[in-house]
Amino acid sequence: MAGKTTVRCLLAFMLSIGWQATVRADDFVTDERGRAFRVRFDPASQLRFGVVSGVSNEGLAWSGLAEFELGVGYRSVLEFEENKEKTLWQLDHRAIWGRVQPWRRGAGNVPEMDLVLYSGTYLRHTASPYMVIPTTPPKRMFFPFDIGVVCTTGRIQVPSRTDNISLMRLGVVQASVLLDPWRSARRGNSLGFGLGVRYGLDIVGIETFDNPKIIHRVAPFTDTSVRFRFQDSLGLTVLDIRAHAVPHWATQGGWSMAAYTTARIERVIFAINDEPVALVFEAKYDYQPATGMDDRRHDFKATAGLVFAYQLR
Repeated sequence: MAGKTTVRCLLAFMLSIGWQATVRADDFVTDERGRAFRVRFDPASQLRFGVVSGVSNEGLAWSGLAEFELGVGYRSVLEFEENKEKTLWQLDHRAIWGRVQPWRRGAGNVPEMDLVLYSGTYLRHTASPYMVIPTTPPKRMFFPFDIGVVCTTGRIQVPSRTDNISLMRLGVVQASVLLDPWRSARRGNSLGFGLGVRYGLDIVGIETFDNPKIIHRVAPFTDTSVRFRFQDSLGLTVLDIRAHAVPHWATQGGWSMAAYTTARIERVIFAINDEPVALVFEAKYDYQPATGMDDRRHDFKATAGLVFAYQLR
């Protein structure tokens, strides 16, 4: 019941911020025989499912892998005037987003996975950003950044097992303030530098989780990040590069460091009945500190595959 309620709340929230089932006229072209077909897509507003394969070194020797990729994404763009200046808010939402390997077992016989229940990136752009210094009289000055917020809740990571150690990482909540010096008004284009907070749990057991050790990890405004996003005008090509360095305090071992980086590129190669199929390449590195039962981990993945999408706008 709780799971169903959570999903319903997420869907209701996405609907409330501006669900639009319509498309723009220039999303389609007509050929010489009068047949219309779609040529412009919104890669952030999709119900998607894909299959990828590649290699990994997740704390063990190199091995092959195959994963399912899934998720629901939606992008709303809100435009209005503030103080006689045009302001644009780009709201990107993702739900049940990530990858699963059902045939490879991780902690407690649970399939290996990296899934996020909900994540959102909210970016504000205005043509003339400014800051005010409260002197007498107040002084207005140019502010060279777009600003935004990113938040994530409910991340579940089940990595490969190391010997007989079962490990599950739960990202309870993460939130950061973003500054974007690129200030691009185009959809899907940003260069965000973030600083924020993070709280998560490591659940560690021997073989199973019957009597696990729980490690709390807190980053008190020490989660630093940078993310570069590029999307072409037709939504056919998407580049997403991100990196996090997370000094944090843990109930096991005190202050520690975690870090991860991901580089991903998507390219739509054809569309079936106006629904895009994209070729995806991704490389990922993840560093996690020791848990007291196993050593620190340096995990690397490189994958490629096809993702099928159903457009939501």
